[in-house]
Amino acid sequence: MSARKDLFLRVTQLPESFVGTDLFFASVGLAEVVHRRTHEHHPWGNLGVDYAAPALTPGEQLALNRGVPRASADAAGVNYMQRFFEPRGRTAAKVLTLHALDDGLVIPENDENIGKPSWRAAARSSSSSSSPRPAVTAGSAP
Repeated sequence: MSARKDLFLRVTQLPESFVGTDLFFASVGLAEVVHRRTHEHHPWGNLGVDYAAPALTPGEQLALNRGVPRASADAAGVNYMQRFFEPRGRTAAKVLTLHALDDGLVIPENDENIGKPSWRAAARSSSSSSSPRPAVTAGSAP
């Protein structure tokens, strides 16, 4: 079990203390979108996505991408998300994020990418595209 946990931590680059919170959100939070919001129409897919995890060796990287289950997004789910949730990363107001020291849902790494060129490019490309965006790769900002 510790080998799987070690691999998970190296792929996701999550702090070990955040794993439980992240898994809770991945199972309960995302299930709420699929089951209640999109009525069983999965809005995300990972076909054609190569996951990049800098902490892996080339062999581990290849095994990861070969072993990841693949799914395509359901058009009805994608349409729902495009209609009701389309983050663009643009705001006319200044943004201040404030979190409690023990906030398990927001780790410092979440805020560190805001304003970086890769974050701004992702926001620009998502706002100018009407097609579904590919899944985010491990360790990268949306």
